[in-house]
Amino acid sequence: MKLMDKSNRSNLRLQRDLKLAVSEYAPGSKLVANGMLIESTGLKLIDGKQLPLHHYTYCKSCNKYTYVGKYGVNDETEIPCDKCMDPLRVKYYAIPKFGFYGKAKELSTERRPDKAYGSRVFFADHAEESIQPLHVEGNGYELDYLYSHYGNLSIVNDNKGQQYFVCESCGSHVDHKRAHTSPLGHKCSSKKRLTVRNAPISLGHQFTTDILRMSFNFNNGSFYTNQTKPILSCTR
Repeated sequence: MKLMDKSNRSNLRLQRDLKLAVSEYAPGSKLVANGMLIESTGLKLIDGKQLPLHHYTYCKSCNKYTYVGKYGVNDETEIPCDKCMDPLRVKYYAIPKFGFYGKAKELSTERRPDKAYGSRVFFADHAEESIQPLHVEGNGYELDYLYSHYGNLSIVNDNKGQQYFVCESCGSHVDHKRAHTSPLGHKCSSKKRLTVRNAPISLGHQFTTDILRMSFNFNNGSFYTNQTKPILSCTR
């Protein structure tokens, strides 16, 4: 995050991996660093360069997020949920790879600001050539699992379902088309927003990790589940 106050910029180095930054540095988010209250004021945009866009869906009925693909690969605006088959509107998330703008001021209270964001991590896809399948049979059950070193996970911050209307000119989050103040402190009169089919966008990121997909099937047919999980490892 780049702070616009030069005096604070020299004292604070605000760097996050995008897995954290899409939430902690999202427009409107606040955090405390070195006794200062930091507020994100917008996305950093670069003339002539676009933020990467990806498709996804979220089903409120079964609480399932599904990755659809990169923007432009699939032009469908509505697809069925692959779990409960409810019709879903395709949404979009942008990867804020150029960073964020923020402002800082003295912290006036010991109470830390409430977190205003909420992100979800979900399975996107994997490299087919990296899959290692295995089938196991036991006493009354069967287990199939697939393991990959190259599973892709998506993390999405949809602003608690409201998503973001980002000014196409200055990067501010503004939910109206009136003049507003840019992250640099200047007046911005642009009415254009970073939208897809006039719909707001979420903020997101993709990263690669080990994944394990497990399918259980009991012989009496009483239970079946299919889960894809990232592998978390630790060393001592």
